[in-house]
Amino acid sequence: MTRPCKAKVTLAKGQKEYAYYIRKNSSSVAAKGSDERELLSLTAIVPFDDRYNQKARVEELDIGLIKNSLEEVGSSLASDVDNLSLEKMTEGRSTGIHKILDAMSSNGSPKPEFEFDEEHTYFQVKLPVHIEVLKENIENSDFTPQVENLLSILDKEMSRVEIMESLGLEDRKNFRTLYLNPAIEFNLVRLTTPDKPRSSKQKYRITSLGKRLMGKDNE
Repeated sequence: MTRPCKAKVTLAKGQKEYAYYIRKNSSSVAAKGSDERELLSLTAIVPFDDRYNQKARVEELDIGLIKNSLEEVGSSLASDVDNLSLEKMTEGRSTGIHKILDAMSSNGSPKPEFEFDEEHTYFQVKLPVHIEVLKENIENSDFTPQVENLLSILDKEMSRVEIMESLGLEDRKNFRTLYLNPAIEFNLVRLTTPDKPRSSKQKYRITSLGKRLMGKDNE
């Protein structure tokens, strides 16, 4: 990678602040002032850019040069060049996302989730686990029937007190140990205020993963 990219300062919901990061000794720190200027200046002396030219045309490629280059590095693909058209050699360019979408659709996986910043300087793709894989992982883990009971009543955002009352529970420690903590660990339940887990206004809601496990996808 020859060009620095900014990353989110925190992963908190709604966070829109980005910064360049560099390594200083054993720590990763935000680049500021002279450090940031030096980082950006380094990109100007890199002789090659690993990004392809989106305006390039297939006709501009030379089969002979491609073959010579492959032969120089000892690639077994050199012998196949003569039997391939330029169109065939380049048809897969920039089709990675499409291939992922097609593969996930064909095996019944949920649709991936895409996240962009406002300037579209980056995108993040979340690939939800297939429901069958989730069930297999749960069956081979310490997943408890109590977690399933919790998910069955969690149809809206609820506080700890509301959940315990709905389940007819009184022991707070038992609730956290057998119900809440495992559900959070499996990403089946999430906090509405994750930055303040002990907030008096804290509530809990079922995740999309929890909904799929319980067959609540369409709710």
